[in-house]
Amino acid sequence: MKEDEGTNILCIQEPYTIGSKLVGLPRSYKALAAREGRKLAAIIINNKNIYTILINQLSDEDAVVMEAKVDVTLIIASMYFDINRPIETDLRKWRPQ
Repeated sequence: MKEDEGTNILCIQEPYTIGSKLVGLPRSYKALAAREGRKLAAIIINNKNIYTILINQLSDEDAVVMEAKVDVTLIIASMYFDINRPIETDLRKWRPQ
């Protein structure tokens, strides 16, 4: 995957990990995921010209939310929904309180 191929941001679920560390990615990629514990969602950035900020208040082991700035500001989320858990549990994270 190269910058000139058009893929700059990837939202992935169940990334490859060893222990609690994401592995298998080139060092030039920026990976955003939960800081601790298991990681079931991640966002990978393959473009150094995209400014990113992880939104810790909305991110956990099942959801990664970031703000990306290029010409515009975007909010991007990668979420893992466990099939063995009621979907309402995960959707509650996104409902206004």
